[in-house]
Amino acid sequence: MKNYLKHKKVISIILTLILTLGFVGFNNNRKIMNASATGGAGGSEETVSNDDMTISKTAEVNSWDNRTYDITLTAAAKEGTVIVDPKPADIILVLDRSISMDENLVTYTYTPITRQPESWQNYYILRNGEYTQVRYRSNSGWSYEVGNNRTTVTYSPGKTGENNEYEFYSRSESSISKIQSLKNAAISFVNTVKEKSPDSRIGVVSFADTGIINTNLNNKYLLRVGNSASYNEINRAINSLSLNFYTKADEGFNKAMEIYNTPSKFEGVNINSNRDKVIIFFTDGVPTSTSTSFDDNVARRATGKANELKGAPYNASIYSIGIFQNITGDTLTRVENYMRSIASDKAGGGKHYYKVESSDELLNLFDSITEVIGGTLENVYIRDYIDPRFRVLDNNGNMITNTTSIVNLSNGGVVRYDSDRNLWYVQWALATLTKNVVSKTIRVKAIDQFIGGNDITTNEEGSGVFYGEESLLYPKPTVNVKPRITVNNKEETIFLGESVPTAGLPDSMYNDASPDPFVGKMATGSFSIEWLDGTNSLGNNLTQLGNQAPEEDHDYTLKVTFTPNPVVFPKSTENTSGNTAAMVTAQGIYKIKVQSGKITVNKVVLDKSGNTIAIPSGDVFAVKVGGPLETYLDLLKDDSTKVLSKLKAGRYTLSEILPKEYQLVSIKINGTEVDKNNAFVDINKNNPEAVVVITNKQEAKPFFHGTDRVVNRVKMN
Repeated sequence: MKNYLKHKKVISIILTLILTLGFVGFNNNRKIMNASATGGAGGSEETVSNDDMTISKTAEVNSWDNRTYDITLTAAAKEGTVIVDPKPADIILVLDRSISMDENLVTYTYTPITRQPESWQNYYILRNGEYTQVRYRSNSGWSYEVGNNRTTVTYSPGKTGENNEYEFYSRSESSISKIQSLKNAAISFVNTVKEKSPDSRIGVVSFADTGIINTNLNNKYLLRVGNSASYNEINRAINSLSLNFYTKADEGFNKAMEIYNTPSKFEGVNINSNRDKVIIFFTDGVPTSTSTSFDDNVARRATGKANELKGAPYNASIYSIGIFQNITGDTLTRVENYMRSIASDKAGGGKHYYKVESSDELLNLFDSITEVIGGTLENVYIRDYIDPRFRVLDNNGNMITNTTSIVNLSNGGVVRYDSDRNLWYVQWALATLTKNVVSKTIRVKAIDQFIGGNDITTNEEGSGVFYGEESLLYPKPTVNVKPRITVNNKEETIFLGESVPTAGLPDSMYNDASPDPFVGKMATGSFSIEWLDGTNSLGNNLTQLGNQAPEEDHDYTLKVTFTPNPVVFPKSTENTSGNTAAMVTAQGIYKIKVQSGKITVNKVVLDKSGNTIAIPSGDVFAVKVGGPLETYLDLLKDDSTKVLSKLKAGRYTLSEILPKEYQLVSIKINGTEVDKNNAFVDINKNNPEAVVVITNKQEAKPFFHGTDRVVNRVKMN
């Protein structure tokens, strides 16, 4: 290992590729060195070391109220140094655009379960860096099989295999077309080269039925990636790849050679000498020309061109990448031998041929290849996986949340989302690692979904310094996070006489399960709720609340209290400037608006001729109202309208006791005439008010009485 850290002029990608691909899958071929001190969560030691280096990690509160923290990671070699020979490269992407690139790549996502496993369901455990299926058997419980051997395991959240105790994961799948996955990876590659080696040039070549040079700016094919117009043209060339039928890879290499053979098609650069030539060859199928079968002639021609390019005067390094999900058996053997014959030799043996299975692996592979561009030594890098309860803040202090974005930090860190682990991580490529301490700081913020608590880790397993096939993992310092609860207000309308509705409560105001306030981690405390009517407690269930039937608008209060678990590690409080998560209470108002009904009764009187007149003095019309409210309304002169208000929902009947010499002509409700012998009004939320018009008409009187004036004429003989 000492030789690894000593003077090294030539950058080899072999360790980088093994490192990157292996880490994404937690390859068990890597020797992982854990902290020689107490590296676990809450440990008092923040510095760990091995024979080669010393690393440390600290977490300190930045703002207790804003729940932000500064995470500082350091690394220093104990002895030796790495010397990097920085030089730009001329890169050609030779990309497959055959019709099979329209097929989808399937990516599996593993998520820790948050409840007890169901016996009928299959789950997965993370074992030796790979996800292994576990099944439940009635006679032995949960177990996994390797060959003919069966091992019993126990579900234990957060455990990684000690005493065969494991976290269980559920598995879901997603898909993306191969061509889109290739475009995404190639664009990411271009972005990284632009950042790390802007004087490098990139050209894009594609092949299907024929080969095409896709980049062309001002009649230049090999473009300096640091120039804005050139960078845009490279991206356009990648994004505009369109599909055709066959897989004539030889045509692609012909075009790559055409570019290298025509310096007049090279865009100008700052450094013209000592430039590496790099070809990245990608395909998803067997070489073909007129059918879908393996075409030996295409393979022979492609291999021949690749060998020419690897030899003088080109001396190009060729990396061959394949996705062969639907190829098996002898055909897979043939195509893999073909891909190896195209690839350059690795230092120490083997070929630069890489087979990937998912879009994430393809993205990571392209990213890792960029690490040789411009002399950046990615054989040593820092990667910090962020606890899902936090997010990294960008250079402007904004939380990074777009899982498809790649964000560059001002300190050289690159923030990405690892969809295989459903985690964010920050990575720094170390151009050199010497005795001088490399120190990197990021700022993270607790997400709103997280309730808070004590003894909270800020990083996940797998955070460390990686070099070659080895790594040294960082400890997991803990902090306390200020609890934060938000209880929503809610408003409902009831009709007078109805009870307070309780459906959907309290979840519609505060739900302690969705979204999970612990973000898939162990509970950091406990919740309690209480309903209040003013200062009067209605308890923590909905029975008493549902028994309430207010007669006017009324407010009830939902009080939610979170009590954090006590501090276990004193270092957590020290890292948080003495602050500890304490009990917190929040309240929300449940406003009940009470709606009531109203009936307006109007009297219309017609004289014998049918003309509308005022109610004659002394005549009284008694309207009987039945239903939820039973009463009589007396309508008389100067009082021909009566209003019933504050009515409960229900059916109200209407009838009338008429004075003598009147007949009932009609009853209209809201302008519509109804059966005068069966008149009623339904009062409810949808029909809270009604206007009733009762029309009566005077009849011819056989006698005079009351207030009638008549003239008596008596004739005397």
